[in-house]
Amino acid sequence: MVDEGSAEMEGAGAGEDGLGSPSVGLKSGCMNAGATAGGEPLQGWDSGQGLGFGLEVGSASGAVAEAGCWLPKRAALVSASVTVVGGAAVVEVEAAPRNQQGGQPPAQDWVDDFVNASWPYMKRAFERLAWESIPGILEASRPSWVHDIRLDKFELGQVPPTVNNIRVHSSSSPIDNEIYFEFDFFWKSEQDVRIEIVVPRLPLLVSELIPNAMEEQLKLLLRLTVSLSKLSLKGSARMSLRPVWDRLPLFGALQVALVQPPEVGYELSLGPMLAALMPLVKTWLDGAIKEMVFQPYTLPEHYFFQLDPEAKDVDTPSGVLVVKVLGADKVPKMDVFGWSDPFVELYVRDTQRHTTAIKRHSRSPTWDETFTLPVHLPEHQELTLILWDNDEWSANDEFGRKTVQIKDLRPGQQQALTLKIRSREEEKHKEEKQKRGGWQRVAMAAGRPFTKQSSSACQLRLQVLYHPFSEQELQLVAYSRQYGRHAAFNSPQAGQLDPHVRQVLLSGMLVLNLLRAEDLTLNTGLRLPFVKVQIRVGEKERSSDGVQASSAGSVEFQTPVVIHLGPEESQDVHAIVRIELQQDGWLGPRGRGRITFRLQEVLAAGKLEGEYHLGYVKSGKAHLSLEWKPYL
Repeated sequence: MVDEGSAEMEGAGAGEDGLGSPSVGLKSGCMNAGATAGGEPLQGWDSGQGLGFGLEVGSASGAVAEAGCWLPKRAALVSASVTVVGGAAVVEVEAAPRNQQGGQPPAQDWVDDFVNASWPYMKRAFERLAWESIPGILEASRPSWVHDIRLDKFELGQVPPTVNNIRVHSSSSPIDNEIYFEFDFFWKSEQDVRIEIVVPRLPLLVSELIPNAMEEQLKLLLRLTVSLSKLSLKGSARMSLRPVWDRLPLFGALQVALVQPPEVGYELSLGPMLAALMPLVKTWLDGAIKEMVFQPYTLPEHYFFQLDPEAKDVDTPSGVLVVKVLGADKVPKMDVFGWSDPFVELYVRDTQRHTTAIKRHSRSPTWDETFTLPVHLPEHQELTLILWDNDEWSANDEFGRKTVQIKDLRPGQQQALTLKIRSREEEKHKEEKQKRGGWQRVAMAAGRPFTKQSSSACQLRLQVLYHPFSEQELQLVAYSRQYGRHAAFNSPQAGQLDPHVRQVLLSGMLVLNLLRAEDLTLNTGLRLPFVKVQIRVGEKERSSDGVQASSAGSVEFQTPVVIHLGPEESQDVHAIVRIELQQDGWLGPRGRGRITFRLQEVLAAGKLEGEYHLGYVKSGKAHLSLEWKPYL
């Protein structure tokens, strides 16, 4: 085989004897692509273990022989020569050890040097970004059993990440042309991250009867600190330069994304008396890290850095996924004294999440709702389905979730799926119980009556169909970008358009960011009331979680409210967008002001933002933005 000093391997025959002197050249594109000799794979060609390359041997008569060679991971190519012996090409390679420590091929040394030199600056930048973004992430992901939560400390370690296995690719489609490279990364260092949480969150009916002062004293008694250490990350990332132009600066923008959410490991410390909460906290943290930290930057989502003013942050989908959520069976109760109010959230990309209607007081709900989801990278994307229990004025409770790989679906064929969904908390409890010592197991057993959830599985029934775009449909998408959707539908290419493609071309999201509402007229009793915002277009509506107002009658919403609109709404010239603030009450929500817009006005402007006075009330104003984001 090959050692660190030399390598020799025979390739395919070079033809008849006497073909003349051979010419040798390095084959382009042979990295990570494999190599053959006489039509058979070369033994030992393994890009994960070392460096592989191929050589061409040509002659005056045009006959070509192929040869390949593999070098160990710690070896570097010094020279290679090819001779023709008896009609066969013989490759002789001289190799030398890379260095005493081993590692990557020499071409990647500069990457290590760059990461090491820039890590002090990257560390401070990431820590600053964490303090800006993590408080909002914690609030948005706060589980129903937590009253309050805040970031207490965030410090990264001194060890920089390592980068290896860099791959360069290019795409020259008629719509999107780009040059991108993917690489693997691994990072493990000593961090110090502490989060302070207050438990439990009091039920609404109990909270109504407890004065604010007493509730604040309960907070002081029920604080706990969650410490994370020895965090590790392992995954792959992609950097894309797109579009590629034949003028300076050659590239319009830089896009950076994770290929998949990375594998995350960490050690969690709660203290000896709080071991019973370990499964709940671990499940919440795992979900928050994946869903709120990494998922927003996982393909096809990305960071977008504009290099040229003409470059736009636009991606072209390669197909559509049609999902019909039929129903569910044996949905468990998530509240001790309440009913099951289930709904399903589904998505293939983080910024385009859909939800079914909420089925009140049902353990066997039927939805029969259909969703059309654009798919950009079927080899990487997956369909995620989350079963929730709706809580009117607090965070919803998740029962469980399931994923379906789009690459595993049969294109063009409708498939019926029945998915078994179990509680993530129960699965995490079993995992943590196996890891813990004797006294911690005792503490977990003591707290089991308060943390136990149903261990039975419910069944979610659906139908899925993946439709890849044809060349004609891709051309219509490009035409729509350049001349507008209405011009595209009047073009000759629109005649044979698949109805699912037409549906997604005319659909989009209406995103409401209500930053702050002030001077609200609220009814206050023993405690400060909760307020939520609802957006409604036609028969479709979405609401935020309830947020507790201040004593001055103001409220701030951390997360946007998104409503998905199809052709029925986007083409309705009379459609109205109604935004209403609502206060919780014993007899149901009470309106605390409304703002209305014509939907066509929002579609034409793309985005409206400013300060608006609330109607139907004596006082109140809201600082908001309302933005239309078409799918394509």
